[in-house]
Amino acid sequence: MNNNKTATKKENPKKSRRTAYILIAALLLIILLILLLQRCTQGTSVDTGITSSFADPIINGSLTEEEREALQPDYFNVKLNATPVIENGKMNLRVENSSQNKFICQIGITIQRYKNNIPATEKIYTERGEQFYEVSIEPDTKSYKLTAIEDTTDYQYVSLDDYETIIYQSDRLMPNQSLEYCTITENLEKGKYFGTAKYTLYEPESGKQAGVFNIMLDITVN
Repeated sequence: MNNNKTATKKENPKKSRRTAYILIAALLLIILLILLLQRCTQGTSVDTGITSSFADPIINGSLTEEEREALQPDYFNVKLNATPVIENGKMNLRVENSSQNKFICQIGITIQRYKNNIPATEKIYTERGEQFYEVSIEPDTKSYKLTAIEDTTDYQYVSLDDYETIIYQSDRLMPNQSLEYCTITENLEKGKYFGTAKYTLYEPESGKQAGVFNIMLDITVN
């Protein structure tokens, strides 16, 4: 009788440990699921030329402080081709207003093109507000991109006023609407262009502007 009681007592700690392991494994699984759900909600950035479903904070335009405060927690999931190609006047923009978004959006595409003769010096800069930018110009297309810099020593200043050309303006896209190709309005020579996709967001009920932000594009014309 005594031997049986002793054996029963020895089995209880093993059962307790097994139960504890199961509970710990279940807890870790729940934590993993929560992290995955958070990642899906916030979106991720992939490195395939598609800027896919990442969450951009809205940069509010001319809104009152109360309106701006109300919009602060909002995010807008963006999906578009950050390296579009133009062939026969058609650009594969592949833009989508995700069904997760609450805002209507409109996209304007501009290219940046230097209109004067390219300066002989290799180092040129411009300024926007209080920020200085190095200007890199593609020699074939005269398209340029800007890179923020702090020191302008040995740089030559250039003005870039009115050097941006709108090549496409979309209709307003409702959430869950997409656009694969768009027709550009400018006849561009073959080569590489630096551009911008300007997103303007609107409240679905009132139609009021809710925010504006830009995404840089590397555009190729074949």
